[in-house]
Amino acid sequence: MGSVTVPMRSMSLKSIKEEIRDHINCDFISEETGNRIIHKIMEESFRLGHVYHSVNRKTFNPSGDLLEEHVYAVVTLYRSDSCYGSLGLNIKHVDERCGPIQKNPTLKILRELSPAGNSFSLNWRKECLDNFKRVSPELRNKILSRVSDDGYQDWDKE
Repeated sequence: MGSVTVPMRSMSLKSIKEEIRDHINCDFISEETGNRIIHKIMEESFRLGHVYHSVNRKTFNPSGDLLEEHVYAVVTLYRSDSCYGSLGLNIKHVDERCGPIQKNPTLKILRELSPAGNSFSLNWRKECLDNFKRVSPELRNKILSRVSDDGYQDWDKE
């Protein structure tokens, strides 16, 4: 996954949060399928240098019918950067399917996730859960549930 550096007028926490949200929240039409795809942040937890998000992804067919809804985790890494002589914000999003190194989201974020789609997501969730001392077996099973063992889900291809 690549990163992007965006010019910033101010490096206040408020402007950093807004810029990061603008890069995740999106609404577009897939050129390949003609389906409308919406990504919207449901929950987030800011830490120094990175943010945890639960993101709801909805896919609608051209008629407007909901085809699929999936909630996944994203870790956004950020830092201030000098961009062409001006102040910039370097942003990189790492989806849970890539197995991010950062493993301290809140339980609230983990609770919202749809079943994991691949082994990287599953392992990341397990390592995140290991950071909590007490998690009920029911909650652990829900968070560690899976969709398939055959790799990425279909929504990766859109």
